[in-house]
Amino acid sequence: MKAVSPPRGWFGDYVCQELNVAVNQAGAVFTHLRYSAMYCEQVERGLWSIGLSDGRCLYAPLVILAVGNTPRRTGGFPGLRSPDARVLHAWDLQSQPPRPDADVLIVGTGLSMVDALLTLERHDHRGHIHAVSRNGLIPQAHSDDHGCCEPLTSVGLRALMRELRGGVEEARRTGRPWQWRMDAARHQAQALWRGLTIPERQRFLRHARSYWDAHRHRIAPEVALQLNALKDRGRLTIHKGRIGEIRATSAALEVALREVGGNQSIQAVHCVISSLGFELDPRRGDSPLLHNLLRTGVARPGMAGLGLRTDELGRLQSAGGRTWSSLFALGSLRVGELWESIAAHEIQQQAIELAEHLARRQVRYPISV
Repeated sequence: MKAVSPPRGWFGDYVCQELNVAVNQAGAVFTHLRYSAMYCEQVERGLWSIGLSDGRCLYAPLVILAVGNTPRRTGGFPGLRSPDARVLHAWDLQSQPPRPDADVLIVGTGLSMVDALLTLERHDHRGHIHAVSRNGLIPQAHSDDHGCCEPLTSVGLRALMRELRGGVEEARRTGRPWQWRMDAARHQAQALWRGLTIPERQRFLRHARSYWDAHRHRIAPEVALQLNALKDRGRLTIHKGRIGEIRATSAALEVALREVGGNQSIQAVHCVISSLGFELDPRRGDSPLLHNLLRTGVARPGMAGLGLRTDELGRLQSAGGRTWSSLFALGSLRVGELWESIAAHEIQQQAIELAEHLARRQVRYPISV
């Protein structure tokens, strides 16, 4: 029997159900307005004004930006002068799967690629799948064994990476799962990131981020077996390189792949799927709200251009250096300060700390429309 891994979207359904249970048990009033926030600015009496896409304004004394992980833009591939319906995002596949016999190219080889592959499998896809990324790295598998390792003790990016690699190699030599070493580093990651200088953070993002992601953001062993089976059957080809020119014809998208080592090839596919993961730089995203916060100086970019600048509790800082006492951020918007700030565990811890802080203030936060 083929192992089936649940899609990550199911976790969102689970969280929604748990939220409804918590609201009902607390007897709280919870209203979900299904509109986009366009701007957020402080007005008189210490209130924040939040403009909605339907033209209304909300007024609240406290605002928490929990915007989630936003996908990178799907456009921008060279050679495509206008939008093409055959260029999709990994999140579109559930509702817009390509035909079963279509050959596809997935841009990006991280967890979003894995989601795309599993979605294609659920739709009985039979065509050939190409996947390309700069380093050709795919997520590694979790270990079924669980254990712990000593924390890293080095100072500075170069020394830390050397110690981490050495610990992984030692674990392999002694027959222990290398995943233990990475899990220990994960629990230190926020403190280690804060200890790096800005140039060191930028070097990490340029040279080590893809290796960190492949070993840190892992997949279930049964999913790894599915990926290996696809490769062994010749249905999945991983390319190490970059996308060149894409020429759109009526029959196919002809994609030039510039592979590492100088090799170039043309792959004719029926569909290109963008699986580039999340956009961590709010200046490059599509959110009108985040653009407005930056343009008006209410917020400023986070360290190394990632997320927004916050303090240790998540309070946003303005372009002038002011720390707002009533404007907070959660999750990916804090990635510049914390780095590990997009996974459920880290976001949960942030939410707990913030909720406890607000509960200690014992202040009601009325909202008006």
